Amino acid sequence: MYAHHSKGQPTTNYWDNVASNKEGKKEILDLFGDNVFDTPKPTALLKKIIKLAIDKDGVVLDFFAGSGTTAHAVMALNEEDGGQRTFILCTIDQALSNNTIAKKAGYNTIDEISRERITRVAAKIRANNPATNSDLGFKHYRFATPTQQTLDDLDSFDIATGHFINTSGQLAAFTESGFTDMINPFSARGLGVPGGASGEETLLTTWLVADGYKMDIDVQTVDFSGYCARYVDNTRLYLIDERWGTEQTRDLLNHIGTHQLPVQTIVIYGYSFDLESIRELEIGLKQLDQKVNLVKRY
Repeated sequence: MYAHHSKGQPTTNYWDNVASNKEGKKEILDLFGDNVFDTPKPTALLKKIIKLAIDKDGVVLDFFAGSGTTAHAVMALNEEDGGQRTFILCTIDQALSNNTIAKKAGYNTIDEISRERITRVAAKIRANNPATNSDLGFKHYRFATPTQQTLDDLDSFDIATGHFINTSGQLAAFTESGFTDMINPFSARGLGVPGGASGEETLLTTWLVADGYKMDIDVQTVDFSGYCARYVDNTRLYLIDERWGTEQTRDLLNHIGTHQLPVQTIVIYGYSFDLESIRELEIGLKQLDQKVNLVKRY
């Protein structure tokens, strides 16, 4: 039965000889000038996996970003074959030990290394190919909890009157959070996190995700008599900022009524609107020929 044996080349493992952790360390050393991460994966391995798993316009999700090798591999692969792959990296802001090379180099958490690597890889690609068409940018999102002072301010808001009421039943100034509105407490500064995100950006991003939109949804700005509203999906309008009044309502109704702007739902940030402005908007929307939903969020 076994008289005839094949004398061909023995079967090899598909993953053999792809790359080693030694190569991964060399890539980190080339980018940072030091070994700021102990166990980086080689980009050659990640590129091979990515080629097998997704098309050139696919999305790679990495729940353990580490040193950011996945992002590096995606960016390098796109540059090589003209792909438009995108990546999503997730990680906790794990603190680095004081005796590590990365800590001594000025990095406090692992995610700082991940972000710095993306920035450096992008710079390297641009330097090697100034005419590159690759999208080398990225957005950084954080999960952040409002301060207790901000939560206390939110609890003191009386929807029936549109005012903040303290425990004595008196109108309250925003002495707890230190802000005079309920937008800035959600800015990067108000939340006590790095970055320059405004309160409006934080609220809008949170709502977009809650409303089922992708992180990269196109957000347009529409001007209503000096008021900047955010418009997405050709159907939904977000009104977060303050300074909304009769003139803005009239302008909005004209845009919708004359079919300049298709709108199905308007979402307003209740803390930024006085009761009269809300009533005026509600009445005006009911008089339109088409149905427009008004959602009030607090």
